[in-house]
Amino acid sequence: MAYYKHIFFDLDHTLWDYDTNASEALFELYDHYKFRELNSFTKEELVATFFEVNDQLWDLYNQHRIGRGDIRKRRFPQIFQKLRVDEVHLPENLESEYINLAPTKPAVFPDTFEVLEYLAG
Repeated sequence: MAYYKHIFFDLDHTLWDYDTNASEALFELYDHYKFRELNSFTKEELVATFFEVNDQLWDLYNQHRIGRGDIRKRRFPQIFQKLRVDEVHLPENLESEYINLAPTKPAVFPDTFEVLEYLAG
């Protein structure tokens, strides 16, 4: 039987439930910024549009057509555009707040801790 001294995991979509954590962060920001008062989009529409735009931008990044900084610069303006909300309502620090908030969310995939404990031996 092979023995491995080190195993590396990509965190997103492997151990850490990116979709759940991103959604929770977006829900929190939706409430914080009172986007409901705009009467133009729901939390669920924000999340769905986020994932649509985010996936498109990451596809462009993976094709070497944009850089990582472009994702952060374009993501929320494109989301607001798709939601038909004037950019005047786009909080200036929304991207950085999302980037700081999402990683603090604790959702992991089922059996993550059991697998890590098993591998730790």
